[in-house]
Amino acid sequence: MGTAEVDDWIHEVKSQPGSAAIGVILAHQSIVRGTSRCGEPVRGMLLRTDGDRLEDVLVEAATWPGVYVVRGWANEGPLSAATTS
Repeated sequence: MGTAEVDDWIHEVKSQPGSAAIGVILAHQSIVRGTSRCGEPVRGMLLRTDGDRLEDVLVEAATWPGVYVVRGWANEGPLSAATTS
């Protein structure tokens, strides 16, 4: 999933009835750092997600007062470190 898909989610949420009550849309996109916290070079990582736990968290968050909609997705598999130019 990339920025375009997140933008699609935001557009979809904003087009729903009642969306005028939304005050915040939070999107978080992490990257793999080029160095560890100790300063050692990092080429990448292998990420695995507990899909059942993610679903539980999303369902729970949807019950919180004031929360209008909850979406979530986690990238899995081999991820490369971010590079700068």
